[in-house]
Amino acid sequence: MVRCYDDGVNIASLFVAFAATLSSAQTPERVRLYAVDKVSDISVRSPFGRQESGEHHTAPLIIAAFAKSCPAVTFTEVQANADYTVSANSASSTLTDRKGDVVYVSPARTAKNFVKDICRYVSEHPVIH
Repeated sequence: MVRCYDDGVNIASLFVAFAATLSSAQTPERVRLYAVDKVSDISVRSPFGRQESGEHHTAPLIIAAFAKSCPAVTFTEVQANADYTVSANSASSTLTDRKGDVVYVSPARTAKNFVKDICRYVSEHPVIH
């Protein structure tokens, strides 16, 4: 049984109209970041006494930290497709826009605080695609 209001509009048609409005509304697009991969050579002594060397990459660590606590962003491997570029350093980390202008500098010393700073910035400064 479908109930009608006094003006003849039934609840089912209101629901369909409301659902159509929701489906046509655009959800905000996540901000696309590109992580600059700083590579440093490392040398460590193995448990067996041998000296071993390798590389340390920062990009995977940055991406993993953002994935844990900042759903507002996604990462791209193509810098030209990014809204911002993230560069992490030991003293401070920077966020640059598509033109290469530095838009934010984070003094955070830990990855957790760095992610929190950058996530707050991109949430407060939406990018129009």
